[in-house]
Amino acid sequence: MSTDLNVPKQFSVTQKGSDTFFLKEKYKYPVLRQIIMDFSAEVRGEQSAFLGRGACLAIPVSELKDRRLIVRHYSHGGLWGRLADDILCGHNRPLNELVNAEKATQRGMDTAEVVALRFRNLLGPLCRADIFTLEISGAEDLIVYLCNRTAVEICSQKRVLIRHIAQAVRRMHDAGVYHADLHLKNILVKRDGTPKVYIIDLDKSKLSTDGGLTIEQRMDNILRLGRSVEKFSEWRPDLKLITRTDRLRFLMEYVGAGTLGEANDWKTLARKYTTHYAAHKLWWRLLRAVGLAMYSFERQQRQK
Repeated sequence: MSTDLNVPKQFSVTQKGSDTFFLKEKYKYPVLRQIIMDFSAEVRGEQSAFLGRGACLAIPVSELKDRRLIVRHYSHGGLWGRLADDILCGHNRPLNELVNAEKATQRGMDTAEVVALRFRNLLGPLCRADIFTLEISGAEDLIVYLCNRTAVEICSQKRVLIRHIAQAVRRMHDAGVYHADLHLKNILVKRDGTPKVYIIDLDKSKLSTDGGLTIEQRMDNILRLGRSVEKFSEWRPDLKLITRTDRLRFLMEYVGAGTLGEANDWKTLARKYTTHYAAHKLWWRLLRAVGLAMYSFERQQRQK
């Protein structure tokens, strides 16, 4: 297997037939014996799934003190996804997530721990892949969080939650992680007293080698998150949960008391963050008007 990435030393490589496995050493034997080496279409069909960007499986592993493994199958989005579906060219995308998750954790970012990768090798560089991570017990993504609570519950918790999300994004950026797919489904919240925020799915992320991100990178990444917020508001206009004030409060919490760039830079971002995305809004409204899904998990639900 050829790759440009240096796989962390705590992972070993195992081959079984046409499958290649990257396994974290401290989980190698329970994972090998119970799950990964026997993972199959039959197992995939029988296990209960929850919906994220794609369908993910939650599989209990007794040796891990009844913690569950989350299994996510890699696929493509957009037009390319309709053509290539789940076939990857090369192994770099899953390995990039493995490497980035390990480095990001070492730098102080809260994310899901990667236990293993499985590649089903096809022809030449073509393959299919799955990633296995440890479940973050009790956590739910922000879309589930917002949809499963009343407006009264959310409003009573919103200011505290915004502060913790902004701080988590700031820590990620200070750690030098640019999350190219930063959206509400990739932010998990664990409510057990003080909220704990995790940012997941780092397969498209990039890590800087010389400290935190630049001001331009930070702004671009925050605008990506802002687009996700706008999309949710278009998807569920009935909820009216995220206001312009909430967006500005997020920016204020993100910048914090310390100096981070020029004030005029953040004023410019604030204007974009609260008024941008006109073209995206038009596209989302068109999808809704013709009865097409705005989110991939909607398509999965309709197919069931």
